[in-house]
Parts: sequence; structure tokens; C-alpha cells
Amino acid sequence: MVYLAKWARNYWVQGTAFAVLYGLTFYHLKDASPATLNLPVGMRLALFLALPPRWWPWLVAGDIGANGYWNITVAVKHHFPALWAAVGTSMPVLAGLIPAHFNRKFGGPYDFDKPRDAMRFLTTAAGSSLLTALVCILGILAASIGRPTGMTYADPALASQFTIYLTGALASTVLLPPLVHVVREFFPKGKRALTDKDLILIGGFAAYVLVGTLFLQSVPIGMLTLVRCALYAPLILMTRIMGWRGATIMGLVCAIALQATQRVDVEGPFISVQDIATACAVTMFIFGSVISEQRKQVIAAKAQSEQSQSDVRQMRGLVKRHATRSEALFRHSAGIMEDLVRGAQQAERQMQDTPDRGERALIQWEAMKGIRERMRSLSEIFHPELLEQAGLRATISSGPLYQILSACGIAFDDDLRARPGLLSQEVQMSLYRLSYEGACVMLRDKTPERMVVSLRIGRIARGPRYAILRLKGVVSSPEGWRAPTSVVTTGFSLDGMGLVAESFQGRVKYSRDAHRMTILLFDGATQAITETVKALPFSMNQGHPSVTDAAG
Repeated sequence: MVYLAKWARNYWVQGTAFAVLYGLTFYHLKDASPATLNLPVGMRLALFLALPPRWWPWLVAGDIGANGYWNITVAVKHHFPALWAAVGTSMPVLAGLIPAHFNRKFGGPYDFDKPRDAMRFLTTAAGSSLLTALVCILGILAASIGRPTGMTYADPALASQFTIYLTGALASTVLLPPLVHVVREFFPKGKRALTDKDLILIGGFAAYVLVGTLFLQSVPIGMLTLVRCALYAPLILMTRIMGWRGATIMGLVCAIALQATQRVDVEGPFISVQDIATACAVTMFIFGSVISEQRKQVIAAKAQSEQSQSDVRQMRGLVKRHATRSEALFRHSAGIMEDLVRGAQQAERQMQDTPDRGERALIQWEAMKGIRERMRSLSEIFHPELLEQAGLRATISSGPLYQILSACGIAFDDDLRARPGLLSQEVQMSLYRLSYEGACVMLRDKTPERMVVSLRIGRIARGPRYAILRLKGVVSSPEGWRAPTSVVTTGFSLDGMGLVAESFQGRVKYSRDAHRMTILLFDGATQAITETVKALPFSMNQGHPSVTDAAG
């Protein structure tokens, strides 16, 4: 069984089986009634367009085998010359392979919702139909060789025969390839192409066509054409409801209905039915593709418009909320800073009045505890909603820091490739606030041409995570520095930034000459960090325990 399964998956075995099955099918279609005489023409082009090029040799082989056997059999039976059989055998190559090759060369796969692809398909179908009609006419001329009653190239009936073959081939090539495309595109892995609503619509229109077909049998001769056009005109609604699939299905229904309602006593030869069927199918196909494309564009534009309006409403709401809170936040920040100053002064007086060293340490510890709590609350009120919605990276790159630098005419470069999500929300808020306050401190000294902001996140072995935020002013030449810029701040100073950093066991270092500030914060530090700080690329000078204001 394993050997048989492996053998069945072989490309040559599959190709041979496909060619044989294909050839047998088309050989039996040759004996069909005149109404389906051109069915192999449409199926040939449909398979060429639907299958990849690696299967084309097997299509040609199976088709040539079926055509060759049928033509030779008929030639022997009716004593046709060998040229007739040779011309008929060339049909698969001329009418199938050549149009499909040029179609694939000058365009990719079809999207029948696009009018351009629909017109490209119709052009290919017309070319295939023209070649089919030419082969048929050459076959008629070849069969007339050596026969006194045969048809010559100057016979007026030859033009009528050419039109019959051309319209019949065009009707089949226009209808059948889109149906194969429907099956290939909308029935993958057992999925249905049509919903229950689609099936109900198709069933209703089919019943409408059936009743109309019965009605046409009793229509007077003079009114037959007019009544037929009035009967099938409403079917164009299918193109509006179902797009090109509806156009394809209704085109096929119309063609079948026109075949069934042929009045031999009125309309004469087969050509009249083929002309009407072809015109009906082509018209529906074009209308269906155009309407489908327009409907797709309208739906996409509507969805995009609704999304844009929703985004605008959300942004307006966000801006309004922050605008109403900004003034209160700044006032609240100033109040906290005043309380901090008063608390520090009061603690300093108490320490001076207390001779006991232990009590002084306790007063200092209580004062620092209050300062940490107030500074953390001051950091957390700095636009926390915007930080939660946009994230630290986007907030720094487009928030107050970016706005203040843009207002001062300073170019902004950021290197925020680290993952801020590794940090707690509290640390992210503090980094967000300190980046803004640090830029304000630096701009009050001097104004650079460009400000570079970078963020590094790491973790020492068996220690907490740390974040290092760097701000650096850059100029292209020493003359590029500008005068200090007065900017709006919330009352933070360099000492206030140091207090925030100290509440996270961190440090702030600012070099005025290099115009560079470095901020270190620890996330969730629960142990002594002396050895951890030594391991970091972050040197400190003697002075304030949390702030270093270096002169060089």
C-alpha cells in the first residue's frame, strides 16, 4: 500500500492519468448534440487558465490524442483527406495553448472583481474563439479538397459558417472559465462558495427563467424578440446583488434558456441563439465586474471613513481630557513642590534644635519618607492615561518632550529600542516625567541643535532590573550652541529629579559642559545596591547622594 501511495503521488503517473481522463472526456463530448458542440472549446480554455503551466503538456497531450483519434476515425469513415484530420488535431495548440500562454505572459492570475482583468479575460476568450473559428473554416476547406460539391473560399456560405463557429466558441469560452474560477476560488477545502441567501436568490431567478421559458413558447412571432429581451433584462440585477459571480451564473442561465427557447419555425439556424447568448453573457460579465469593483471600493471607503471618524473622536476625547487636567496638574505639582520645601525647612529646624543624634536620624528618615511619597505621586500624575494608551516609547517620541523640543526648533533623535514593557508602570511614569524635566533643566543652560534620547534596560545577576535614560545635546560645530531657552516646567529642579531617582534607589548625573544627563532607576530594588551600582557603567562623584552636578 505504501508503494502504491508513493507511486500514485508521482508527477508522471498523475500527469498520464490526467491526460487519459481528459482525452476520454473530450472524445465523448465530440459526439454530443449540436447545442453543446462548442462545450470542449470553453472547457479547454478554462482548464488552461485554471491549471499551472506544469500541467499544460498533459492537457495538450490528452487533447491531441482525443482530437487525433476522433478526426482520423471520421476522416476514414467519410473519406476526408488527411489534411482535414491534421487541421482538426491542431485545435488544442492553436485554440488553447497559444491564448493561455500569451495571457499568462502579459498578465498574472485573474481577479474578476477588477474590470481590467475582466477585459483581459474577454480579450483572451475572443482570441481563442477566433482561432477556433479559423481552424474550423480551414477544416471545411480541407474537407472540400477533391470534392465537386465541396465549399470553396469564395463561397458566400463560408462567412455564415465562420460566424456560427465564432459566436458558438465565444459563448462557451466566456461562460465556462469563470465558472471554473468560481469552483477553484470559492470551494477550497470543502467550503461553500455560495451562502444560503445566494442559493435562495439563484433559485428564485432560475424559477423566473423557467416560467419565462414556458411563456415564450406561446408568444406571437412578431413579438418574440421584444418579449425575450424584456424577460431577461431583469436578470442584470444579479450583477448588482452578487457581483461577477452572479453575472457568470446568470449569463450561463440565459445561454441555456435561449437554447431551450429556440423557435426553429421562427428563428431559423443556430446562429441567432448563439448571437443572443453571447451578447447576453458578455454584457452581464462586464457589468458584473464593474459593479463588483465599484461596490468593493465603496465598502472599503466607507469602512475607512468610519474608522477615521472613530479615531478622530477618540483623539478629540483624549486631548480634551488632558487639556482639562493640564492646568490642575501643574497647579497640583507646584503645590506639592511648595509642601516639599516647607517640609524640608521644618525638618532642618527640628534637626538643629535636637541634640540627640538618634532623634536627628529619625527626623531625617521621616522627612525623606514623606519626600519619596510626594515625589512619586508627583510623577504619577504626569499624564498617566496617555502613557497607558501609547506606551513609554511612543509617549517620549511624541509627547510633551517632543512638543517642547519642536517648539524650540530642536531636532529630536530617539534610540528607544529597549523594551519598556519589562519595567513596572511606576518606573515608566517616572522615566517619562524625568525625561521632560531633564530636558527643561538642560535647555535653561543652553540650547543645542539636536537632542538625542536613549534608553537602556538591563538586569544584574541576582539583582533588580535597571533603566538608564540618557539625554544629550548635540551641535554640528562649537558655534552651534544657542542661548538658554525659557520653557514651562512643573516646578522640578535638578534636586527634585534627584529625589525622584533616590526613591527608586537611583541616581541623576548632569554634565553641564558636555550637556549630557544620565538618569538611573532601579525597578523593585529590595536589597542593598552598592555592588550593583559598581557593576554599572555609571560613575558618581562625591556630593549629594542622589544628584551629581558635574562641571566637566
